[in-house]
This record gives sequence, structure tokens and C-alpha cells, in this order.
Amino acid sequence: MAVLVGVWQVVAMARIWPPVFVPEPADVWRQLIRTSTQGYSGYTLAEHLLASLRRSAARPAG
Repeated sequence: MAVLVGVWQVVAMARIWPPVFVPEPADVWRQLIRTSTQGYSGYTLAEHLLASLRRSAARPAG
């Protein structure tokens, strides 16, 4: 796992692609924490996840 994050960090720092496509791992972590605690569009990440799971469970199989 550490190797994967290390490669990700090196690629992000090299700016091979714009940061919007390959952000640094620390930026992704910060946004995850922010979305989990402060929310997005008025709901926390957990609330968005539960809504998605409910929709998935309500769909008929097939």
C-alpha cells in the first residue's frame, strides 16, 4: 500500500497530468475528511452513501 501511495505522490508531483485528474494523496485525504465531517450539498458523506445504498437495494434484480 505504501508503495502505491508513494508512486501516486511521485506522479502527482511530476505534474504529468493536471491536479484535477491526479491530485496529491494528501489533498484527497483532506477532501475526504472535509466531506465526511462538513458534508457536501447539505449532507455528510455517510448520508450520501446510505441514500445510494437504499436506492441500490430498492432496485429489482435483473
